[in-house]
Amino acid sequence: MSTIEFEVQAKDGIIKIPDKYKELENAFLKIKIQPHRTKSENIKKLMIKNLLERIIRKNIFKNITSPDE
Repeated sequence: MSTIEFEVQAKDGIIKIPDKYKELENAFLKIKIQPHRTKSENIKKLMIKNLLERIIRKNIFKNITSPDE
């Protein structure tokens, strides 16, 4: 099998294989880890993600009927 590359955030030390690669779920794998972002970049990304999730929950654009508004 050829090399597969994807980006994922480790959560509590667990790396989830994307659904796209389900055939690898129970396979023996050779893993090489290369951190992609610094800790401060991760914190900024998580803050932005949390803010966007709050906007979605509040549905602040629900009264806009036209995208031009």
